[in-house]
This record gives sequence, structure tokens and C-alpha cells, in this order.
Amino acid sequence: MLNILGALVLFTPQQADLGQDILRILDDPALSRASVGVFVKELDGAVLFDRNADKRLIPASVMKLVTSVLALETLGPSYRPKTTAWKMGKKAFLVGGADPGLTVEELLGIRRRLGIARGDTLVFDDGLLGSDRINLGWEYGDMMRGDAAPVSALTVNYGEAVVVAEKGRVFLEPRNFGIQILRRSGQGELVLHRDFGSWMLKVKNQLPGTRRLGSVSLPDPALCAAKIVSSSARRGKAPGPPANALVHSPRDVAEILHETMRNSNNHCAETLLRLCGAVGGESGSWDDSLALAEKLLSKAGISPEAYRLSDGCGLSRFNEITSRALVHLLEWELLRKHGPILEASLAKSGEGTLRNRLLGLDVLAKTGTLSGVCGIVGIATPAPDMEKLGAGVPMQRKRVLFAILFNHYAGKAARPRELQDAIIERICRLPEHSPARGTLTQPR
Repeated sequence: MLNILGALVLFTPQQADLGQDILRILDDPALSRASVGVFVKELDGAVLFDRNADKRLIPASVMKLVTSVLALETLGPSYRPKTTAWKMGKKAFLVGGADPGLTVEELLGIRRRLGIARGDTLVFDDGLLGSDRINLGWEYGDMMRGDAAPVSALTVNYGEAVVVAEKGRVFLEPRNFGIQILRRSGQGELVLHRDFGSWMLKVKNQLPGTRRLGSVSLPDPALCAAKIVSSSARRGKAPGPPANALVHSPRDVAEILHETMRNSNNHCAETLLRLCGAVGGESGSWDDSLALAEKLLSKAGISPEAYRLSDGCGLSRFNEITSRALVHLLEWELLRKHGPILEASLAKSGEGTLRNRLLGLDVLAKTGTLSGVCGIVGIATPAPDMEKLGAGVPMQRKRVLFAILFNHYAGKAARPRELQDAIIERICRLPEHSPARGTLTQPR
């Protein structure tokens, strides 16, 4: 037992080295005024490091871990959201089942299969998730861009369109969706502006060469989706579908989670959260869906004092959770029957949101970033020490769970992210054959 910087330390030599190395990494000028929460433990084993692990911090997109576990426990990995369509004479119906991944091509296929012709009318029903479209915790800039689209039971292209410049023209991909583009020339920095809810995109100043300029959220994803099926589309309540109705359900929850976690798709996360509320809770409203998530966290043994929930994707700064709770939830689900599905949804080193991070290491993780917020939670598998493992000695690869949250740091996220990676790289150098005992605990 030693006292280091006022901290109680109970350790093996390996843990002492790990703890002191992490402390050195955290003692960086970039974090001098930051709020920091770090928790590291073996999967189903000992705690290895704890600094402010019970301090609630903003998780950013790390919040998607909560949503993903909720979806697995409420819907199950094989649940398939269903888009239902049918035609009766000159009138067709389209009912959204909260599939966030519908594409233009899939909707055109529904139109062909129903035989919808010019002059046919379409009633589209996007009421499954209730009337809530915008989370009160989202910031205006996120809603203007493609980061936060209105949440609906019927959508297309994840609720966003990509803005592309080519040969002096500006257009949207995969199609215009009825959004008009107002082009204004100038010599200053390129500016894209669309008032939230507006169908007019303003593009000001000089265009670069052919390139992607950014993305914008669709003003009404359900209406945009319906207009692909029929130009004469109106929102309404659909009657019960006939027995021969077309049911389109190409994606299951496991596939949606892959997009949600690995690529950090906000629209997928919010749609999944609300779908859980509609299927397993009182309704698909945010309030009822988040209440269902709170029940899940209680079931997992996480105290209500350890979190505050506001949305499913992490854009809201009203979300707060502790690093200990994140690791506990990850561990709880990994040890349950859907654990392999959750694990498969995490980004691997060099892929998804980790495409430029932790290269060459055996790491799976979910990242999160907002202005002044940087987080990561995941699994690191240290490489075996082949020199110390004798011939014929079985290799037991221990897995280590970690959650690292930084809030309120100055400047951009690049340096805090490097420090997170340095901690994870150090975890990956843990001795494989040494059983861990005790903990290194920092004051809360």
C-alpha cells in the first residue's frame, strides 16, 4: 500500500506501472482545466484504474452504447422494422415502421411493385413513433446540418442529403428531395445555410472544384420518402393493411446497430431509441423511450445517480453518465446472450470512427465528440508477451474494458483524443499472464 498524490493505492507491480503511466498521460496541459473520468477493469475481473469514475460527464456519441444495449434487450438482434405498402384502385398507402435505413432505390422498388402511376394518390402514415420530431437538447447548428434530422417512423437516406459541387454547380445527392438551392456568388469562404425546417438551401461565395461540401438534414424525412413513391403524397392515418400488403423489411436490428455504433449514425440511434419505446414501452415518445432506457439501466444494476438521459445519439449536452456506469453496462451486456452482437457492432481499430486511430492494436470501441467533449468506451485485448510465455504454455488473453471521458477542455479535440489513445495503447501493453489484484483509485 502506497500513497501517491493523495490516492490510496493497492496494486500488483503491473497495476502500479499501469496506474502511474495513466496518471502521467492525464497530467497534460491540454487537460489542465478539463473534467476527467477514467475507469479501467478486466472483463469479469479486477478494477485496474479509477479516476473520477463516479463523476457524471457528457458522453457525446458514447451515449449510443446505452441505446444499442436497449435495442438488443427490448427488440432483439433479429427484429426487423417493417415498411408496409398497398394499393386500392387509384389510392395507395405507405406506413412507416421505423426503419432508419430506407434508401431511394428501395422506395422506387416499392413504387414499381405496387404499380403506382402518375395521377395515383398516396397516403403516408408516419405515426408509429408519435408526434415528437425534434429533441429539445439538440443545438441549432446540428439540426441545420445532417447531424440531427427530424425523427420519424418513415424516412429516407438517414434523414439527410449530401451537398456536392461540380463544375460550378451545386446539387444534392442522392436527389433533391424538393429542396431548392439558392446560389449567390462571392469571394469569401464558402457558406452553406438552411434555416431548420426550410426547403431552401443558400450557398454563398466561391465554389471549390468537384467535392462534397457537407450535408443537410431533410426538413421532413417522411414527406421526402413518400414523394419518391408518389408525387401526390399527403400525410394521414392509414387503415389496417390487407392480407396481401407489401411488407419491406430488409434490415434487422443487428445490421442497424452496425451503422449506429461503427459509423456513429445519429439518425439510426434516435430511431432505435424511439422504436424501443413504441414496441416495449408506453409509446414512441422521447419521454417514454428514455423511461424504458432508465428501467434497463436499473436492471443492469446502475444507480439513477450515475446518469441523466436526454436523447439516444448523444447530441444533447443534457446527457450525463459516469465512466464506471459505461463500463458496467458494456460488461453486463457482453456477458449476456446478445453480447457477441454488441461486440460486433463496435468499431475496430482502423475502421469506422476508429479508421485513423489505434492502428495495429486489438481494440473495439465507441467514440464520441462534441465541442469540448471527447469520449471513448470499449474493449482492449493486450498482446501476449511471447518471450515470457514458455513453450507449451497456454495463452490466456485477458480482455480489458475502459471508459475515458474528457469534458470542458480548451481547444480542439485532437490532443485530448491523442491522450485517450495513449491510455488505451498502454492498456494494450499489460502483461497477459499476470493476474491482476487490487485497484489504483484516484480521489473523486
